[in-house]
Amino acid sequence: MGYTVQHRSSKRMALYIALCALYLPLGMFGQSWKFIVYGDTRSNDDKHREVLQSMAANSPGYAFILNAGDVVNNGTSTSDWEIWQEAVDDILGGSGQSSIPPRYMATPGNHDNLDQSAGLANWHAYLPGQAQQFGNEGKFFVFDYLNARFVILDSDVSSLTGAQYTMLLNAIEQNPKTWLFTVWHNPIFDFGPKSYEDEIHDTWGIPLYQNGCDIMFMGHAHYYVRTKKLGLNGDKHPPLDPDDGTVQIVAGNGAASLKTVDPDNEGNGYMVENYIKDYGYCELSINGNVLQYRHILRDGTIFDEEIYDPNPKTGSTPIAGTGGAELPRAYNLHQNYPNPFNPSTTIEFSLPVDSEVSLKVYNNLGQEVTTLVSEALAAGRHRVVWNAEDVYGNRLPSGIYMSLLRASSFTKAVKMVLLR
Repeated sequence: MGYTVQHRSSKRMALYIALCALYLPLGMFGQSWKFIVYGDTRSNDDKHREVLQSMAANSPGYAFILNAGDVVNNGTSTSDWEIWQEAVDDILGGSGQSSIPPRYMATPGNHDNLDQSAGLANWHAYLPGQAQQFGNEGKFFVFDYLNARFVILDSDVSSLTGAQYTMLLNAIEQNPKTWLFTVWHNPIFDFGPKSYEDEIHDTWGIPLYQNGCDIMFMGHAHYYVRTKKLGLNGDKHPPLDPDDGTVQIVAGNGAASLKTVDPDNEGNGYMVENYIKDYGYCELSINGNVLQYRHILRDGTIFDEEIYDPNPKTGSTPIAGTGGAELPRAYNLHQNYPNPFNPSTTIEFSLPVDSEVSLKVYNNLGQEVTTLVSEALAAGRHRVVWNAEDVYGNRLPSGIYMSLLRASSFTKAVKMVLLR
């Protein structure tokens, strides 16, 4: 089994089970339902079948399964996809692609090879429900199920902005649901052989945290790690936020060859709640405002468990002067979009309190080319469109430019690429 970490058994869990047994027949918690997340199955048939058998035996009645990427070892290989399909058919009775939503969905991983025509063709052939129901070729999409919203993103791309970034912001800033979950492949924080993903943290992680995301699921690293609630703010070592923070779960232990877990990799030990080097999957059971989380191993052992309350969502607690949206929890300058761009791009920044703001653009020589904002602004999220012109209205050439935000004691620069 490799690393052995005793799973937690808390009084909160015992109380939750007792309350459910007493009140669920009366419908106190609303409709009960559950879903499953795992990843990196990678055509490792024996181990994958063990995990699927554990799902079938220990988590019957799930609404759907979400795979965090690297569904197969080689996305261009039809035989790899057939191995995956046969296992799902034999043990789960199929992937339910005609169901709404599909009973089995996935986010692209690097081994799925969606950048190649054969890989994309297989993605559409074996997971047709995603593209048919949600568009965007089934690579990234949003769907709602009962009281939860799910945002599925493609992190195996050259740019994190563009259409899926716009989709993400629209989905989380106008979210009427109690729960918010996201799934993509590359983890922000790593606990082994990978590295810290600062661009994903800045571009996706910060707005997700600011808009009340409850749990972010990732794969790519072949182990299981669940973090504490994090206050995602763009720092490599963000603070803990026990009340409203976002949890990162690396669920790359679906079948691929396991990697050693280093819980203190890059100084990340303070954020780790639990981890193991063994095969398994995540089960999430929801009753209204109560989430029972469990990580179940291939042999049926409940290794990890926790009870979560939902984070406040944008618009759920209106604040005067913000148009009904919650105030950002931290200063931030977001990645511009589109990027690269021509002829214009949108620059967004967040202010947790009313602030004197300076937003300027510099060229790659460090010379200031224009000032976009120089005034006091109210707390909230702000957008500015830059038309790639200098302060005199002259059209600027292709090149690398930097947007620089100063607000209170906060300073941050973001690289922008202009391609004429």
